[in-house]
Amino acid sequence: MSRCGVDTGAATARSSKLETEPRGTETVLLVEDDAELRALACEILEAQGYTVLAAEDVRDAVRLAEEHPGPIELHVTDVVMPRMSGKSLADEGHRRRQETRVL
Repeated sequence: MSRCGVDTGAATARSSKLETEPRGTETVLLVEDDAELRALACEILEAQGYTVLAAEDVRDAVRLAEEHPGPIELHVTDVVMPRMSGKSLADEGHRRRQETRVL
């Protein structure tokens, strides 16, 4: 199982083919309210070497960002979510962690 709660057996088999390709080492905050899409994105990012902090909503994202002791290099967020838009969340996250890029 991965940190995102996804079975990584298939990803591990695929990742052996990718050993010669460039790999990420950064931490990504992934915010997606659709569980299946969040799991897929998490699996893909982790298979490429990224550390993924997967959040299902705004509150979860804020908590994960506050608890993470190291840098978060990239914030990937859904645009339309309950309670707060992805744009508003990204703006708030940038105020707290100015080094974080947003996609």
